[in-house]
Amino acid sequence: MWRGLLLIIGLNTGFLSAQSSLVAVPEFGANLGSLECLIQPTSTKNRPLILVLHGCTQSAQEAISVSGWDALAKENDFFLLAPQQRIGNNPNRCFNWFRPEDIDSLNGEAASILNMLSYCLTHFSIDTSQIFITGFSAGGQMSVSLLALTPARFKGGAVFACGPYGLAEKPGQALKAMHGQPELTEKQLTLRVMNLHPETALSFPSLYIYHGLDDGVVYPNCAVMLYMQWRGIKQLNASPEKEVLLKEHPFIQRTSVGSTDNYNRVVLYQCTGLGHQIPVDPGTNSGQGGQYNLFSKDQNFWAAMNVAIDFGLVKVEGQ
Repeated sequence: MWRGLLLIIGLNTGFLSAQSSLVAVPEFGANLGSLECLIQPTSTKNRPLILVLHGCTQSAQEAISVSGWDALAKENDFFLLAPQQRIGNNPNRCFNWFRPEDIDSLNGEAASILNMLSYCLTHFSIDTSQIFITGFSAGGQMSVSLLALTPARFKGGAVFACGPYGLAEKPGQALKAMHGQPELTEKQLTLRVMNLHPETALSFPSLYIYHGLDDGVVYPNCAVMLYMQWRGIKQLNASPEKEVLLKEHPFIQRTSVGSTDNYNRVVLYQCTGLGHQIPVDPGTNSGQGGQYNLFSKDQNFWAAMNVAIDFGLVKVEGQ
């Protein structure tokens, strides 16, 4: 199978270059959302899987290269699953997080992504207790939907430049949702997720939320509402919050609630001077990574590495 996958690098996806680290998987089961399945496999057995969802106008390869997930995964031997949107589904290659038919675990794009995940778990050696999801913008919003729909699938999530689940319930509401409207109470936001599982008691994974305070595309209050929503569904409403400026990165304020480990917490990173972008730290030194791009900004802070640390996948020296 591995040799066969190598032979189809670059097929069925016009955005993969000869230098691409991603491998296309044309057949992965029911593809109700008509997406493309791309992977960066590991070289050893029983390794963590990171599901990475790109933003609008991006390709999957661009998303993992700009963020630095491709290099980080190679260095630490993580398995990457990177679904890719087709222009035929959305002319800007956005995941359709605002269409009810595409954020249903049994239908549309969400179902395709979950089938890709099931395929990877069946055909590769992956640690099923170490499955994580991350996404930027529309990819972040689809990540939130998948976490809300199938929380038992994931150990943790990290999202960039997006908002809470259920703020847009039809396409005409997407722009208002991106501007943080309507502003719902924590109880209302919590019920939008809990109503998905009326007869089931579920444990929801930890969530790490990143947002630029200068984001003019998805307004910063969207991240605050997402933080409130996840705090509510994890029943951490009454827990004390901790707010700190990161010691080496004082332009980032971290607000957290829950345990100090990575198992039961919600964390909000608010970044001064950051627009609709992810923070990166291009370079070759240890702890540096990511690339400069329209959707990234060099803030001497490699967000993907910080996510991997929050996920418990990378250890910090001295800790």
